[in-house]
Formats: sequence, C-alpha cells, structure tokens
Amino acid sequence: LSMNPSITPEFVRANPDKPWDWGRRGLSANPSITPEFVRVNPDKDWHWGKWGLSENPSITPEFVRANLDKEWDWGEGGLSRNTMVIAERRIKDRARCYHIVDQLCDVSDVNRCISEFL
Repeated sequence: LSMNPSITPEFVRANPDKPWDWGRRGLSANPSITPEFVRVNPDKDWHWGKWGLSENPSITPEFVRANLDKEWDWGEGGLSRNTMVIAERRIKDRARCYHIVDQLCDVSDVNRCISEFL
C-alpha cells in the first residue's frame, strides 16, 4: 500500500497512526513522495538504494547533489534508471552539442557531433 502512487505526502501526514512502510518498495519508492517530504522527515527509515529513493522518479538531481552522503544506488538498478536524473544528463549533453555546433563551420563536423551526442 505504501508504494501506491495514490498515497500522497498529505495522506501520510493526515494518517500518522498507520503502519507506513518507509523503506524499500514502500514510501521510498512511491512516485508521489517528493524530495521536500523526505527532507522534512529525516527521522524516517528511508531506503536510499535500489527499489527506494534512487529509483523514485520524483527525486531530482538537485536533491541527490544535496544528499551525496546517503547510500544511493548509482548503478543501473538505481539512479541510472531514475528518469529525472537521466533527463538532466540528456539535456546537458544536447546543450553541449549545440554549443559545439555553433563553433563549427564544416557540415561534416556538425553531423559527427550530432551523431556522438544524440
């Protein structure tokens, strides 16, 4: 039940007497749980690794950077699967490519650059 996306931070706050599963495959993996909710509840038993906050699509790159001391799963079962983290990396790669394209004159170099980064 804790992992159900219909369970929101507001619902959890309104029902503190319930036996919430804060850890692995529980609220930590619930996509409705926000970084702010995690931040204001540091005393809870959050699971930072695989099947927890590392895979939670609500967790932002900024939140990860602010909590580098936590036990994140940096591999393909964790942050590498997190859509928010992946999206930021792709945006940065494309921005770098467009900057390089602006600096190039030769069309063949432009095509090579686009192929490398996309």
